[in-house]
Amino acid sequence: MKQFFLVLISLFLIVPPLTQAGRLSDFEESATSNKEDNGAAESHDNDNDNDDDDDDDQYYYEDDYEDGLHSSSRKGSFAGARTSTRRSLNLARSSDRTAGEHSLPTLRADVAYQNVDSDVEAVDLRLDIGIDFGAFHYSEVNYKEEDTGDKLQLSYYHVVYRHQFSPELEWHVGGGVVGLGGEDVNTGGSLTSQLTYRPLDWLAVEFRPTWSSINDNSIRDYDLGVHFGRKFAFMKAGYRWVQSGDTNLDAVYIGASFRY
Repeated sequence: MKQFFLVLISLFLIVPPLTQAGRLSDFEESATSNKEDNGAAESHDNDNDNDDDDDDDQYYYEDDYEDGLHSSSRKGSFAGARTSTRRSLNLARSSDRTAGEHSLPTLRADVAYQNVDSDVEAVDLRLDIGIDFGAFHYSEVNYKEEDTGDKLQLSYYHVVYRHQFSPELEWHVGGGVVGLGGEDVNTGGSLTSQLTYRPLDWLAVEFRPTWSSINDNSIRDYDLGVHFGRKFAFMKAGYRWVQSGDTNLDAVYIGASFRY
């Protein structure tokens, strides 16, 4: 009997650590699990539809060619309209700004700390390199779970178009690749946007939603932050919602942003 109780106690102490899944493991599974391909019939139907579309496209190409001949004479007027529109909107370029300003930075580097809960914390890193309206964006969030020792990295590689309507309002849109590295490394497609509003020269509100998909599993990442500063160095604080399926890694964050 004594040996029987010793066995039960041993199972009670050993089994839970082996079977309990951590929060980061749940998120990785929700974001990367393979879904069954049940669309074979739909794919066959789409192939038939595409054959019909190819026949119709011949007529469209002929119409487009005729329209192109007529529109060539109007290129000069369109070019003038674009120029006047740009002037009326007072669109800015990075060459028009002074070094260290918040808007359209040539170089941006951010770091932030997130406390997801008592067991999970994260460090967020961001790097932007841009010239005028184009930029390359890289960011990564490195999560660590104390109880299980699990680690998870969520990273983005985006090519971004930047548009500044005025010194107060700026908008970005772009796309690229998302990576999720934990027990395995998985990648997928990603779309992002960013809206920045500066009501004061030392205050900016930035909202950056990102939508990604890995193995047909969606990842929604929404970042809302407030930036304080005038030039070069800025303090920032905000909230970040990261969700896949029923698992989330939402957290308040605080950090710094450096711009040139």
